[in-house]
Formats: sequence, C-alpha cells, structure tokens
Amino acid sequence: MGGLNRNLVLAIVAAAVGSGFQHGYHTGVINVPQAILKEWIESVWGDRLGSVSESKINVLWGVMTSIMNVGGTIGGVLSGLVSTKFGPKSALLYNNVLVFIASVLMGFAKLANLYEMMILGRLIIGVNCGFNAGLCPMYLTEISPVDLRGALGSVYQLLIVITLFFCTESPKYLLSVKQNNERAENSLKFLRKSEDVNEEFSQLKHEDEANKAMPKVTLKQMFRERSLRIPLMIAMLVMVAQQFSGINAVIFYSTETFISGGLSEQNAQYATIGIGLVNLIMTVISMMLVDIAGRKTLLLVGFGGMAIDTLLLSMALHFSKSHPAIPWVCIVLIGIYIILFAAGAGSIPWFLVTEIFNQEARPTAVSLAVPTNWIANFIVTLTFPSIAGAIGPYVFLIFVVLNVIFFIFILKMVPETKNKTVEEIVSQWKD
Repeated sequence: MGGLNRNLVLAIVAAAVGSGFQHGYHTGVINVPQAILKEWIESVWGDRLGSVSESKINVLWGVMTSIMNVGGTIGGVLSGLVSTKFGPKSALLYNNVLVFIASVLMGFAKLANLYEMMILGRLIIGVNCGFNAGLCPMYLTEISPVDLRGALGSVYQLLIVITLFFCTESPKYLLSVKQNNERAENSLKFLRKSEDVNEEFSQLKHEDEANKAMPKVTLKQMFRERSLRIPLMIAMLVMVAQQFSGINAVIFYSTETFISGGLSEQNAQYATIGIGLVNLIMTVISMMLVDIAGRKTLLLVGFGGMAIDTLLLSMALHFSKSHPAIPWVCIVLIGIYIILFAAGAGSIPWFLVTEIFNQEARPTAVSLAVPTNWIANFIVTLTFPSIAGAIGPYVFLIFVVLNVIFFIFILKMVPETKNKTVEEIVSQWKD
C-alpha cells in the first residue's frame, strides 16, 4: 500500500484543516472576550427593558456558549444521512454554506444590536461543526492506507475547505454506494499517486462484497445485534468520556480558572492563548504516536494522567491564595492536562468510531456517536459554571472520579485497532 503523497496530503488538508479549524476555533473563540460580550448583552438588555440581574446575564451567556452544542447534535444526527446521499467529500463542500450564513449573523450582531443573532449564528455554526465531526473522520478513514489511518484520522483534531474542489471522492463510497468500479479505482490511484493499486482495490472489493452479503443495517439492528451493539456502546461511551474528562471545562473557562487562581485578567488571557498553542503542538505530536503506540495505549495514558492531573489542579486552586507561585502551578497543570488530552482523548474517539464499523453500518454509527459527543459537551458547558460556583475548585474532583471510571472502561472494553483492517476489527464481535 502507498504512503503519503501529494494527492493524499491535498485531500487530508482540504477535509481536515478546514473542518477541524471551524470546530476548534468556534469552541474556544468565545472564551477570551467573555467579559466584553457579557457587557454587550447587558447593554442590549438595558436598552430594551432596563436593568438586568447578573444571574440573567449568566443564563444568556450560558445559552450563547452552549447553543453551539445543540447545533452540533443536529449536524451529527444528520451526518450519516448526508454522507450516504452526497458522499463525504461533496457533503463537506456543501457544508461551507452554513459557515457563510453563521459568519454573517455573528459578524453583524453588534451592528444590529441583537444578541439573538449571535446565538442563532452559533447554533448554525454548531450544525456545521456537527456535520464536520461526522463527515471528516469518515472521509479520512476511507481514503487512508491502513498503516497511516490513525495518524491521518488525528488530523481532524489538529485543524477552509476550498481546496476540496480539487479532491477526489472516497473510493469506498464510489464503490459501495455509487457502485462505480472505474471511478473508485481512479480515485484510489489519485490518492496513492500510483497505478499499482490492484492489491488494495481487490481488498476494497472483497470488503464491499462481504458487506453486500449482509442485510442493510437499520437503527433497530444497531441496538439489537450484539456484533453492532458492543462497538456502538464503545463508540458512544468513548465520545462521552472525551467530553466528561473535563476538557471543555478547562477550555471554556480557562480564563476564569486562571483569574480565580490569582492571575490578573490580562495574564489570564495570555495563559489561555498559550494553552491553545500547547494543544496544537501536542496534537501534531500525537499524529506521529498514534500508529506507533496504538490507540488504546494513548487513551489509557491520557485518561489515567488526566485523573491525576485534575486531582492536583483541584488542590492547587484550593491553595491558590496562600502563595504567589501557586497560580503558575495551575497554569502548568492545565498545560499538562491539555498535553494528556491531545495525546489520546482529543483525536482518537473521532476516528475510532469509523474504524470499528464496516461501510454498511458506519454512517448509522457515526450519526449516533457524534450527537452523543455534542450532547455530553452541552451538559458539561451548561452545568459546569453552576457546579463550580457551588463547590469552587473541588469541581475538578468530579473529573478525577470520571477519568478513573473511563480508564477502567477503556482497559476492559476498547480494542486495539492499530494496523488492522476494518474487516479484522469487526470480525471479533461477529465471533
């Protein structure tokens, strides 16, 4: 099988950089200007109805931040359907219309003096990100050689899709859904930049024939048949684990965490930007590790390490006022947390769901697993401020317990998929 080449890199960059950028940017962009946006909401409310309590401002702020997850759930649910209808590549391309609509709404919200436009814009960009979260890992898995599948699947976590015009559709989609052998073979030749793709194309056809011999997978079958129910449970719980590990509590509220830890508002914003840079660098490193160390190993190291780190972070925040150096300990611990998260939990769940299902079941599995991620994201985003307000730094102790539970679950249930074909992975549950 071929390795990396110019055409494969083009397809990866086109799909992953744009899709991942939208997801990552809109998840964190609202964090740093939090104070400014809250003041604007208060000003708009005041112009309409007079004075407003801080609790109402916090509710509107919570809606503005978490509404993106509602959109993500909608996009995630529909991602399997649009992938089957249009193909992953074309669906990713059409999805950019939503970016334009959302950008107009959010960009002109202040001019129109309507915070509702900002909320609607974040809802729509959430739908866009939900589609991306389902479609992009699916596309990357289907176009990647087996020995590079983990690294290329991680690219989604790293990173606008203009370049998609010059990319080919997934050969698996062309073969299985469109039933066009010639286009599928030409697509594979383009991606491998080689005419010698007979062995890999024969393998694709063998998998396709095996899939066709099976009845079409329905939603009911996903929950009733053991060979589908077990990997679906794994896919959905790993998605829940990603969000309930505490990552969005750290990212969304990192500035507040640094301020509560004793940093000035300006230094807290600089620290938040630095954490984003750490995330970027570690995601690049994890791309190189995932096909060497394996998915399961990185997940275990990540969740185990995050359990220890959140315990130490809770203690550091508790004693943050007792010594001027402790706020900087908080920064270091959050940085270590981001490293551990990016190494495994950040990227692996997104492509693991595409690795443990065959072509027939994959769209349905993705349309169930991705919304699970967004719903979990929504729950954490909406509840974290209230819980943190009630119990202070001890809120991170909740994540200590959860990360220990997730570590045990991964150890017992999640299979290693490194260097295995989809057929080899799926066969273990059939047996």
